[in-house]
Amino acid sequence: MPVDTTSLPSPSFPAVTRSAAVYRESTPLYAPLLGSGHATRYVLYDDGSFAIQFASARNAAELFEYPGRWAVTGSSLTLAFDANPTEPWIATAVLRGDSLDVSYNSDMVGSDFIDGTYVLESGPPVTVHTPPLTVPTTPEFPALTRSGVVYVGQPELYAWVGHDIHLQSRYVLYDDGTFELQFVGAGQSFQYLGRWTRADSLVTFDWDGWSLAGPWGATGALEGDRLVVKYNSVMMMSDFVDGAYVRSPTAS
Repeated sequence: MPVDTTSLPSPSFPAVTRSAAVYRESTPLYAPLLGSGHATRYVLYDDGSFAIQFASARNAAELFEYPGRWAVTGSSLTLAFDANPTEPWIATAVLRGDSLDVSYNSDMVGSDFIDGTYVLESGPPVTVHTPPLTVPTTPEFPALTRSGVVYVGQPELYAWVGHDIHLQSRYVLYDDGTFELQFVGAGQSFQYLGRWTRADSLVTFDWDGWSLAGPWGATGALEGDRLVVKYNSVMMMSDFVDGAYVRSPTAS
């Protein structure tokens, strides 16, 4: 006999015991996987930790959660989960007023996490944060071989790569219309190449790289000395992370 889902109570989450912003799914995202009567929410604690929690109206014992650490740059959040350190679980989220649009990397999608929108339920909303214009010290990067402009990423942008790996990134926009996204750290260095064009404050990146899932795509918004980069879903599934890059005062 089918279960009368209309009679199910609303799933009950535990009380939040410390200061946090709580965002609850706007629609039942996981009903196709877990069945009706389930709900999810994000609890973003003021101390930089978070948990995504799953609750069931059918059985209170089904409550479970996945914790991690979060950081905000501009209107973008990076959610680094504690699970799977060898194949990092990473999600990114975009703040849109009182809502949070969450997207997961390929490892999390493969573990049945579902992209979706979460709406502020309680607590003060996460605020858009513009960090001070500080340029990280990056002596490991090679010197430029031709004229270009350098934008350096904040050290925490790719900090989730591993506890023993300090990976830093920067964009080099060469005057000839080519660019490099460079990474250095843990005795290694590598880069991704392509061409760039600019229309007013919008920079469009045309990548030499690609994926079987589709073409790579990214744009950058110039905001003073900052270049705020956003990747398409194909690049996000390859673990590229949206973020802000700060113009270096001198080419290096």
